[in-house]
Amino acid sequence: MQRRRFIASSVAVGLSLLAGCSDNQEPSDGTTTTPETTTTDELDESDGDETDAVQFGNVYKLEADYAVDIQYDDPERGLTGSATARFEGDDYYQRIEDTSTGDVYEVYHVDGTDYVVINGETCIKNPGASVEPEESDVDTEADTYAEKPDADLTAKGTTTIDGETVYVFEVTGEDVEGTLTIYVSQATGYLRRVESDWGRLDFHSWGDVEPITAPDMECQDFSG
Repeated sequence: MQRRRFIASSVAVGLSLLAGCSDNQEPSDGTTTTPETTTTDELDESDGDETDAVQFGNVYKLEADYAVDIQYDDPERGLTGSATARFEGDDYYQRIEDTSTGDVYEVYHVDGTDYVVINGETCIKNPGASVEPEESDVDTEADTYAEKPDADLTAKGTTTIDGETVYVFEVTGEDVEGTLTIYVSQATGYLRRVESDWGRLDFHSWGDVEPITAPDMECQDFSG
């Protein structure tokens, strides 16, 4: 299972598995965790020559381990909700809350093995062996957004997100639908936020995420 564009693909996997394996099981109304809402102040373009000299390629940094909170809205597929994800090297964990259905999906990739947990009750191991997931256009990997701007793209100005000063870069072009706004921490160079028509991603915990382990429950193996 690809970890990029995970939102729609994970939902599609969950719906397929629920239809095939859990026809007699009612969806759980268990407690869910919604990403914390954060605020962005107005853009400050008064820095003048200072921000004119700030180029994306000179400030952006990347780590293999980080977390991201996502708010997404894809009306064409009827998908609306929120998600969180943690990346630790090649391993990752994703929690998707689909507000259109009320279902919660947890997706794990640990030591090369995939798991999907549906509503905290049904666990499927290696679901990709039997399900062809639909892919979304929403990409959650930080390095993807590092490839969007030209290295010499200059900052539009600065703003603050929850008190943290960030550079603001606006990206347009053939490979971007509309305008992609990228916020990079002035202090660390790490990606802080990405905004577009489909929603928002908030990145955090760079280099310091909780270890990712396989789900602690019995899982049905679909690899056979």
